[in-house]
Amino acid sequence: MKSIYFLSTFVVVLLLMPMVVRADEEVKKRMDQMETNANNSEKNLASYEENLGVVQKNIQTVNETLKNLGTQRKNIRENVKKADQNIATMQKQQTQLNQHIEKEKASKDKEQKQIEQLKARLAQLEANQTKRDENMNQYNQQLAQIEKEKVEWTEQKKSAQDIEKALDDKEKTAMADKQSWEKKRESYQGEIKKWKSEADTNRLTVKKYRKLAQ
Repeated sequence: MKSIYFLSTFVVVLLLMPMVVRADEEVKKRMDQMETNANNSEKNLASYEENLGVVQKNIQTVNETLKNLGTQRKNIRENVKKADQNIATMQKQQTQLNQHIEKEKASKDKEQKQIEQLKARLAQLEANQTKRDENMNQYNQQLAQIEKEKVEWTEQKKSAQDIEKALDDKEKTAMADKQSWEKKRESYQGEIKKWKSEADTNRLTVKKYRKLAQ
């Protein structure tokens, strides 16, 4: 009986030995995993503690930023208020300046009309000056022409006077010639009358003698 029990026990032990070995390995694996988990937890803790420090610093920085922003917002609101006051003052100044501009514009327009009138008058005077220059040039040309014609007429007068003197001389000569020829004419007429009478007498004598001769 003891042999059978021992044998049975041995068989059971042999059968259970792999299970014990597997159990030990599983325990070891679990222990290793737990060690790893513990290390990871510690690392995560350190990381989160570090991140928490960064976050707290960032929160502090943000708080300071918010404080500064609040101060800036207060300053900005004061500046906005001042800006509104300055804008209101400037708007009044703009209104006054626009009134001055309108006044100056009206004066400028009035003066511009006067300038245009003066320009037109000046242009008219300049045109008159140009026309008067043209007129004087024409008058000077006419004076030069008249002076030229005066010289020509003076020369023609002198020439006419010379011609008249020559005509007078020729007329005197012609009158003298006429008187001379008239004297000759009277002489020739006397001679003609004389010789005509004598010819008539001689022609009658000839006729008488011819009748006697017949």
